Amino acid sequence: TAGDEPAAPGKRVKSKVAAKTGGMDQYDIMLAMGIGKEEIPDFVDPQHWLKYFPPVAVKDLKRMGSAIDWRRSFLTTDSNPYYDAFIRWQ
Repeated sequence: TAGDEPAAPGKRVKSKVAAKTGGMDQYDIMLAMGIGKEEIPDFVDPQHWLKYFPPVAVKDLKRMGSAIDWRRSFLTTDSNPYYDAFIRWQ
């Protein structure tokens, strides 16, 4: 079939997004991550992202065996006024 044949030189078969997501949209990716259908609408609020994903990242990094001093972790966004003030000062 055509999908089994290698692409001609210089031609991309898929877009980068399709290659990274397997063609799924953001909603499907969140479902695949185990986020419940009832919680997905909460991600319209950027603050919800900042509350939800940092603990997930910490859990994943710990499972991989990363040796990190978590007492010194902080969000590097303008939602953290201390970090934002430091960046503006620079």
